Amino acid sequence: MRGEKCCESNTVVSEVTVACPSNALFYELKTILWTVFAVAFQGIRGTHKSSTRRYARYRTEIPVIVKVLAKDGYVRIHGRCFELAEAGLGAVITSELNVGEMVTLEFSIPDAAQIFVIRSVVRHRMGFLHGFEFIGALPEQVETIQKFCQTLEPS
Repeated sequence: MRGEKCCESNTVVSEVTVACPSNALFYELKTILWTVFAVAFQGIRGTHKSSTRRYARYRTEIPVIVKVLAKDGYVRIHGRCFELAEAGLGAVITSELNVGEMVTLEFSIPDAAQIFVIRSVVRHRMGFLHGFEFIGALPEQVETIQKFCQTLEPS
C-alpha cells in the first residue's frame, strides 16, 4: 500500500518498506532536540545576567519528572535538566507550564543515595524551556546539590 501514514503501519514507498520508529525512540529524539535547543539558548542569552544571580548555575544533563496537579489528579511530565543551582534548575519538559505554577520535581543526582523530591515554583518559561525555583528543599538536599555542582562546569 502506498501513501499510508507512518506509525499506523509500515509504509511502502517505491517498493521500499520503511519501519516506523517506536514511541520510545520518538521520546528520545524529542529529548535530544530539546536539549540541543536549551544549550543553544544558553549561548544566545549570553552571560550578562550571571553577575546579578543569587546562585551560580552549572551545566548538567539529568532526567527530571515534574508532577503537576490537574483536574483528575497529579500528572507526571518527563523532561531533562540542563542547568542546576542550589536554589533551582532549568529544564526542558514535554509540556508548557504557567509561571507561578506550583510543581513537585523528582530527579536523581549521580552517586547520591536518594531521589530528590522537591516542591518548586515555575519562575520562567519560554516554550518548553522552564526555570524552577526550589521552595521546599531540605538542608541535606541543598548540601548534596552544592557538592554535586562543585563537580560541574559553570554555565
